[in-house]
Amino acid sequence: MTETEWLAATDPTPMLADIQDCVSNRKMRLFAVACSRRVEAWTELADKWRTPDRPGQDYRDLIAACELFADGEVSEEELNNKYRAAIPGPFSQCDWCSGFDVFSTAARNSNEDIAQLPRHVQEMFFEFDPVTPDTPKPWVAEVKGTQEAAAQAALCRDIFGNPFRPVVADPAWLTTTVVALATGIYTDRAFDRMPILADALQDAGCDTPAVLNHCRADNIHVRGCWVVDLILGKS
Repeated sequence: MTETEWLAATDPTPMLADIQDCVSNRKMRLFAVACSRRVEAWTELADKWRTPDRPGQDYRDLIAACELFADGEVSEEELNNKYRAAIPGPFSQCDWCSGFDVFSTAARNSNEDIAQLPRHVQEMFFEFDPVTPDTPKPWVAEVKGTQEAAAQAALCRDIFGNPFRPVVADPAWLTTTVVALATGIYTDRAFDRMPILADALQDAGCDTPAVLNHCRADNIHVRGCWVVDLILGKS
């Protein structure tokens, strides 16, 4: 994949194939969490399918635990307990996903396994909207799957940046104000503050377009955002 293709990609599959062997498991896990959170409303369906045990809540607890585990805030034993509570769940039994449970993927330790998640999330739209002879075109499931793929590709760019032009933080940028802003954004998921972070970085002497533009653009931002990670020294 070329740099131009990476920046324009609307499907994360080739993007992840290019980087999965050279990025941290933390980054990949946070990517999986972000993908799962985009479709977390599906877990409410799981609650309706199997009441009163509410497997959807087990899924939601697992997603939260995966995010905390990525940052070392829960133990592997705690993560495994959440995993065992959620699996096997309704999403491991769907036809399109061949037993691949989309909400358990972030608990996996293999980047290769996590890289399969986007495709399976896209396939779930077909599970919810199976084709029939009367299905109108364009097929709603296909449209939604394509839209989700584009959002997942945007998540790749937010979390992994541009692997063709990695940015190294200048220590001069890491003022008390910049670090405090980045910490608050990460902790509170307050990504609406990204333009403020750009202003603080510029005041600290940062004139790197990739950094400033990423903060100011109307992008998807999640935990693992490469600019926030760069400032906080996370990999």
